[in-house]
Amino acid sequence: MQAGHFQEYVPAMKYFLCAFLFSTTALAQYESDIQRGLLTQKFRSPGGITEECVMGQRFPDWPYSEAQNTKALKDEAKLCNIDFYDKGPGAISVRPKLNSTNPGVLFIGTNEKVLAKYKSSVSCSYTPSIISYYQISQMFGGVLKVPAATIRTVDFNTHKEIRQEALEMLKQLGLSEKLIGKTWRDSWGLAYKNPNSQRGQRVFTGDQKQIYGALVSNPRGEEKYKEIYGNRSSYDKRFEVMVSQRPYKLVTNPESLTRLVGTSTEQEGLQALVQMRDVSDMLVLDYILGQRDRPGNIHYYEMLYYSNDGVTWDKMKLANADKEGAHQSAKYQIPIKEMVLKDNDCGVVKGNMAREHGLLNGLRHMSPNTYRQVLQLAQAWETDSANVNDYVSREWLFTVSDIKSVKKDLLDLRDQLYRTCKSGELSLDLDLARHYSGSGPLPACEL
Repeated sequence: MQAGHFQEYVPAMKYFLCAFLFSTTALAQYESDIQRGLLTQKFRSPGGITEECVMGQRFPDWPYSEAQNTKALKDEAKLCNIDFYDKGPGAISVRPKLNSTNPGVLFIGTNEKVLAKYKSSVSCSYTPSIISYYQISQMFGGVLKVPAATIRTVDFNTHKEIRQEALEMLKQLGLSEKLIGKTWRDSWGLAYKNPNSQRGQRVFTGDQKQIYGALVSNPRGEEKYKEIYGNRSSYDKRFEVMVSQRPYKLVTNPESLTRLVGTSTEQEGLQALVQMRDVSDMLVLDYILGQRDRPGNIHYYEMLYYSNDGVTWDKMKLANADKEGAHQSAKYQIPIKEMVLKDNDCGVVKGNMAREHGLLNGLRHMSPNTYRQVLQLAQAWETDSANVNDYVSREWLFTVSDIKSVKKDLLDLRDQLYRTCKSGELSLDLDLARHYSGSGPLPACEL
């Protein structure tokens, strides 16, 4: 299939959601000839190597909405349409990533904007973490914005050329001995030297002719959400600083939501409620998947929330408000910051900082939808363990060890949330419509 024709397959693919069954034994290295995903796009490198981009299969029997699936598949198709070997009009270039700590690759459009980032399991990054954060966020309704991610392989010789370019540029910039320089030189160097080592197996395909990783959409227009994580004095104090900020204190405050944010449809109260929902959801995702360096890696979009009745809310990016007219007749039009989690590569195998720091021990407010999704995912993994294990090993690239640790944290989280809900300590009240309508009891703790 040619890259330019990939998009036309999206409408049909949204109905193709049944999972394939495979052995639960995790592969030592990625095998590109295994059937996985909804659809795989192929590319031919100048060296004659067939690369691939894989749009992930959806979780078996999960109740995704049609609108959500359509958007997700379009986002993933955009990623898998990127052919940086095509030098025709609108050609996309690749450049080594030289900022921060991750020795990844940037996919650059003709307007010099970064379209996507390519990250492998090097340094703190772990490909299954990137994939699973995106997929679980989709399962939970996409309330928290996590960029689309697909599996991508790249010809080893192409990657060597990019690495060499990185080393030369870092030398010119005087960054060779900085952390980014060391990861490009040493981390990749050790993997190159021994593809059969554990380090090598995390980045090389089974035939050792390609590098594999995650291709991730690059958000635009986002800003650092310092209100959530504060200004830390040191890296070691990052979680202590975050829990001292007002947003965390709100979600752990046992007072009623009405008392905390009020009931008037004004910017301050609506912002506080959305912020509480976002923080609570972030803590849940991080407890399941263990992102190690979350403080500092939290962003937001400026959104416009609008409503005619103050109960049912729609939203759009604030930057698009002048171009779109759906909101113009709405009675309420309120600018709101909405969380974006764009950096999710340091999880799954890096320990569980949310658990170690007890970040959910005092959680007192939560979205009823997210609560239900946690219970449903835990139930699915318990009652159909073999099928789920097959799925996550093929679609999220989980190893046997990954499956064991993530499942344990998920079940522990389920038990903790259910226990605090039944005791009355946890309120499932972070729901805009219910809060502003003031009607109906809180949702039940049981599914």
